Amino acid sequence: MTPIIDHTRIVFTGTFFCIADVSASLPRHPSWPHGFMGPDPTTGQPYSKGTYRAIPGRKIDRVVYHQTEGGYAPAWTQLQETAQFFVRDPRWKGDPPRWTGQGRGWPGFAYGLLVPFSPIVFEDRWVVFQCNSLDLVTWHTGDGCNEPGIGVAFQGYFAFEPVQHFRPLKGQDGHPSDAQLQIAEDLWFEYFKPTFKLSNKRLETHSMHKKPSCPGVDLDNLAARIRALDD
Repeated sequence: MTPIIDHTRIVFTGTFFCIADVSASLPRHPSWPHGFMGPDPTTGQPYSKGTYRAIPGRKIDRVVYHQTEGGYAPAWTQLQETAQFFVRDPRWKGDPPRWTGQGRGWPGFAYGLLVPFSPIVFEDRWVVFQCNSLDLVTWHTGDGCNEPGIGVAFQGYFAFEPVQHFRPLKGQDGHPSDAQLQIAEDLWFEYFKPTFKLSNKRLETHSMHKKPSCPGVDLDNLAARIRALDD
């Protein structure tokens, strides 16, 4: 069921979008702030080696765009399904054991914000979900980016290089929605850049940090165009 989006949830209002804090509605792992505490059979080592942690007033020096590489269910349904995926304990099968992809076993939702493929509309604005306190350091990018960065995920499975090897999900064309592309730009110029006093060069993508498929060519190109602008 979609939560009631009202003014008590809205933490920022832009020209075409608003940000609603829904973090209290998302599940956490039972061992919070740890994740799955059992062994990882692929390494023989404990699976959870760290925690999510809050750093009040933490210094944000970058924003990292991602794609979920998942489905296109309605906005709130997909958010809940993605959240459950992150906190569900991982499973392995086979010999040697392989991760089944059915759960991450992480402490909570990975990203600070999620941009739905077909956003809910509140007072004529698209709703972006804030999924964690911005003081909370989560696991979203690695490569030294988790503590100083905010991860923003765009719902969907989008084309990445080399494009000729990409196959979109059934019924989709492999591109972000028009709403997502507008939000991707406006989030930066209306919210992240002025709020955290960031240079345009601080809009990054996961592909810059060892995951070439994320967030896909459209969002990679948009972020590259913004990074090339003068401040």
